[in-house]
Amino acid sequence: MRSKILLFLCKILSYSPILRISDDLRFGEVQESSLGRLRISFLSFNLGKRIIHLITFCTKTKEIKISKIINLEEVCNYPNDEADAAYDTYKLELETVSDDKVLIHKEALMYKINQLEGTKNKTFNKYVAYIAIIALILPLYGTQLGKLHNLTGDYKLLFLVTLVYVLINLLLFFNDFMKVRGYNRTLFSSIRNSDTPLKELTELLYYEWHTIKSESNFQVTLIKNIEKYMIWFVIISVLLLASHTAEQHISKVHSSIDIETNSSPSTLIHLTESPSNGNFLKINDLELTNLKDRLLYSNIDKLIILYNEETSSSSALVKFLDMYNKGSADIIELRDTNTQMISVIVIEED
Repeated sequence: MRSKILLFLCKILSYSPILRISDDLRFGEVQESSLGRLRISFLSFNLGKRIIHLITFCTKTKEIKISKIINLEEVCNYPNDEADAAYDTYKLELETVSDDKVLIHKEALMYKINQLEGTKNKTFNKYVAYIAIIALILPLYGTQLGKLHNLTGDYKLLFLVTLVYVLINLLLFFNDFMKVRGYNRTLFSSIRNSDTPLKELTELLYYEWHTIKSESNFQVTLIKNIEKYMIWFVIISVLLLASHTAEQHISKVHSSIDIETNSSPSTLIHLTESPSNGNFLKINDLELTNLKDRLLYSNIDKLIILYNEETSSSSALVKFLDMYNKGSADIIELRDTNTQMISVIVIEED
């Protein structure tokens, strides 16, 4: 149980640039087999096929170094530095093998080479697909990323820096993939001039199988790293753009609320209708007194009177308001067929 917790913590820290824990033989990735050979670095970051460690300690060798660079080509043994020695050993082995068995070796090697070529083709198709995805995503996100502002001291700065870091590594891995060179294949001239062409062909196929296997493994490793950064690129971009869009929406809502809050305050007063002008003033004495006081002592901007065309008291109300209006308030009459009473909207100045 303790070892599982330790492994989990090491895996978490393998993604951290500070106090990073990694495995050199797995190009930074930590697995259960890595616990005996961990590297602990004060500062560490990836640049394509290289991992740069600063102030680092290796638990296996007990060495402390100021800097250490791990190259993916060395981890994958690419180019295959053992191919020549394996070829020489196999060449001696074939000298004691009959032609029938050599023919079987040749067919088996051709089958293995075809399998590796199929793997390489699938890997290249993935490479093209990932480039297409990047080409599709960047224009969509680019218009929004250019609108980000006031990033200093904001969590969006962390998102943006991480996104740039991931994008740089993606571009470096794309470039490294294109630089994987093809090995020289079997030459017909060397077979034609040989006294034992079948053995010569089989020996060359054996060497070609070793070199193609190294090339294929290296390309697959590059694609796996590209896949890892592609996932991070999409996740970080979506989070960044989603948070930015949410902030814009919240900002618009707050602005709308501020506008409504800062707009001129208004009051709606309902008055009771009466067939007699005198009764109208008496019935609505409290409301009319309120209107009178506000006209005399408050900064009224507008008075909007809503009345039905059959209402007979609107003219009495207008005369009453004109009596106390200092001329600063606009009195507007609006006919409203949906009401059976007189209503007054009082709008004060800011």
